[in-house]
Amino acid sequence: MSNYVLVINTGSSSLKAAVLDAVTEEVPFEATLDKLGSKEQSSFYRLYEKEKTDSFQGSLPDAIAAIVRLVKSEFTLPAVAHRVVHGGDTFQEATLLTQENLSALESISHLAPLHNPVNVVGIYSAMEALPDMPQVAVFDTAFHATMPPLAYRYAVPESWYQDYSVRRFGFHGTSHQYVTQKAAEYLQKSVESLQFVSIHLGNGCSLCAVKNGQSVDTSMGMTPLEGLMMGTRSGDIDPGALCYLVNQKGFSMETVDYELNHESGLLGVSGVSNDMRTLSEHAKKGNERAKLAIELFCYRVAKSIAAISVALDRLDGLIFTGGIGENAAFVRQKITDYLHGLSVRLDKEKNRQHETIISESNSTDVLVIKTNEALMIAQEALVCIKDQP
Repeated sequence: MSNYVLVINTGSSSLKAAVLDAVTEEVPFEATLDKLGSKEQSSFYRLYEKEKTDSFQGSLPDAIAAIVRLVKSEFTLPAVAHRVVHGGDTFQEATLLTQENLSALESISHLAPLHNPVNVVGIYSAMEALPDMPQVAVFDTAFHATMPPLAYRYAVPESWYQDYSVRRFGFHGTSHQYVTQKAAEYLQKSVESLQFVSIHLGNGCSLCAVKNGQSVDTSMGMTPLEGLMMGTRSGDIDPGALCYLVNQKGFSMETVDYELNHESGLLGVSGVSNDMRTLSEHAKKGNERAKLAIELFCYRVAKSIAAISVALDRLDGLIFTGGIGENAAFVRQKITDYLHGLSVRLDKEKNRQHETIISESNSTDVLVIKTNEALMIAQEALVCIKDQP
């Protein structure tokens, strides 16, 4: 059987697709389409060494059909894998998509209304283009299915949990799973023998406590809004502040929801940007709000690392990943400067050089690992179809 898998990741206005060899990690094809549905939509693809950038006019199903036509003539594919954001309580592992499973998936779309419905559109489009090929859903939430009730329950009325699934699910699962496995390889130990805090810092940010290869706690909750301060998301905030805005200041819940997700975080505090590189430039020029945004971001990450470490028996290592975690050495330094109580000390030169292991010899290991969610999704899909009778 071929090890090539077509991985499809649909967003509200974008589409990313790639063909990956799940064994060799080769990526002979990738495509990105941005601003779908607008006059500015554009596309990029690379097939082997051939690259092309142009404007693409068409819907999401049109884009998927065009990608399928291209890859079908070049590769033997045993499966198509789809990134799906929310699996709820229903889907706790990579799942072969049948009509019954698709109906169940559609029934939980309310848990991620900005993401899951468009994920489903992508699945139906791929099924129409490749009707005889196994289609597998890999869920951002699945890696966190091993969390105990102590980690996933909220202190709310039991009926909220039983009737409405108000509980913590967590996200970025494929990223946390991938980097912890790679960290174990670098340390030349079994992932089942190690305990990590994985730190995914990008426009979306989350932590995960990984004990013996399994997620035992994470910072995101029922939605991706809980937890760390992010690019445009607030992260943790007193629920009473939201009640105050709605009940006493006349805010609508729609306004609160939008501003917490799109106008908060680094952007909200700085008033400048949600991009750490841009904020760094402004901070160097004396912009006090940009400085505060960076300091607040790093302090809150460090505070949350210390908090989530209580889920572990010991701390074998910290893993930085994601766009900020992989590339912003000054952010890693600021965060770890708060963590001397956890015996964390960086080697400043190794950190500046973005080496894989950036800690001092007498420190808890600190690693920088480039995440590869698409590869993890491809590997999970192959395991899924091999397990089918």
